[in-house]
Order: sequence, then C-alpha cells, then structure tokens
Amino acid sequence: MITQRFHEEFQKELKAKLYAPAQPLSEKWYDAAINALSNASPAQLGVSVEDVQEIYFALDRRKQLTLMQFAVANNALENMSSKALGMENRWDDYFDIQKEVNNQAMHWTQATNHIRQDVQRRINEEEKMKEAASHTDKAPFLKPVVGEA
Repeated sequence: MITQRFHEEFQKELKAKLYAPAQPLSEKWYDAAINALSNASPAQLGVSVEDVQEIYFALDRRKQLTLMQFAVANNALENMSSKALGMENRWDDYFDIQKEVNNQAMHWTQATNHIRQDVQRRINEEEKMKEAASHTDKAPFLKPVVGEA
C-alpha cells in the first residue's frame, strides 16, 4: 500500500512540477522531440493520447515542460534512430542531440531524486504519526483519584 501510495504521489509531483534544465533545451532538441513523438505511439511511450497531444503542443510552442512531459519527450528521443529522426545523413546533428538527451536525463534524474526523497519522507512521517496516534488510542484510561482533603 505504501509503495502504491509512493508511486501515486511521485507521479502527481512529476506532473505538477516544471522541469528546470541546467542548460536550456536547444531548438534542435525541441524539433527532434516533436519528430520522436510523431514516430512513437502513446502505448510505446506509456502515456495516453491526451498526454501526447499536450506534450506535442507544449513542444511546438516551446513552453516549459513538466518533469513528466520532459521525461516522455526525452525518452522518446533517446529511443529513436537517426533514420527515424530524419538524420541518417546528418550524424553530427544526431550525436549532438543524443549527447543533449543524455545530459538532460542526468539532470532530470538528480531533480527527481530530490522529489523521491521528499515524497518518501512525507509518507514515512505520516505513517509514524498514524502509528503514534493508534498507540495513544489504546492507552489505558486512568481514573481520577478521589481523595479527601
């Protein structure tokens, strides 16, 4: 149950927080990401059609992406061949894109590790509070001492 809760809360954070890259995403990255999305199905990407549509429009308009949107686009790019990206005769461009994909992925991993730790800490704290509350409910009730003064 805690694992499922962790996954749900982590996913919620990824969808809510914006990706703040160490280096701005290049125009080539945006163009290649759009191309990569057009060469992959939502099922391959592990997201809904609506998610892909939202990511596509964010990429096309060069909007800042959420952590989740970035992950989907970057993973799509990472899995595309030079031919799928229309770069089969432009190896320098392809290698530059793949280097950017790798660098951005490392930065994303660092950013999401902090989120993972925060989510896990919150869940642990809540569980400790629930545990403590369950013990106080079971504490024996002390009767007041009635005495003469």
